[in-house]
Amino acid sequence: MTNEMSELGARELAASPADILSKASEAAKVLKQMITQTKSSVKIGTNEHIKQEGWQTIGSIYHVTARTKSVEPCEINGISGAHAIVDLIDDYSGNVIGSGQSFCMRDEANRKTQPWFQIASMAQTRASSRAFANKFRWITVMAGYAPTPAEEMEGAEITPAKVGKDLESRIEDAKRILIADGMRSQDVEGAIKDKNPEDSFGILKDLYLKMIKEKQNAN
Repeated sequence: MTNEMSELGARELAASPADILSKASEAAKVLKQMITQTKSSVKIGTNEHIKQEGWQTIGSIYHVTARTKSVEPCEINGISGAHAIVDLIDDYSGNVIGSGQSFCMRDEANRKTQPWFQIASMAQTRASSRAFANKFRWITVMAGYAPTPAEEMEGAEITPAKVGKDLESRIEDAKRILIADGMRSQDVEGAIKDKNPEDSFGILKDLYLKMIKEKQNAN
């Protein structure tokens, strides 16, 4: 066993598949109880998305803590914002066992005039949730929740009730979410090519719900 191997990794290797699933099942039950009691999820469409405190709870169960690696200003296609990277740390060894990165951009709904620290804070929050999701999303699915963190859905709730004068902004948010969740940008753009905004929004919503269903079936 090398020094680089984390205590968490060593414990996972030592445990049998049955033990791993047994602990995961127990963790999923505890997580669901906590989320129900604290209302730490957001319903978007037919799915419940877990807020950051829910992801932190999973980390606590497995003795894993999020640590911010960097938060920097960025610019994409002329739009300014913040880019954050967060590492997951094994509480026993102090080793990095995972990571996540995310953005918060000023073209998102209600972000245009926000001070920098709020933009940076949201990028960091999203990166933290994504880091936990990258490692533990299969447990959230066992608990009955969507695998995408709620923070990544902020400002882009894909539901007709949210469609209004800022439709174009919400379309951009929805596209960003699909790409962040693994869909190729060219596929996203191709799906709504030459479509009007209303049709584009509906197509993106259907693509998102289809992606969530496929991930739930895969787990």
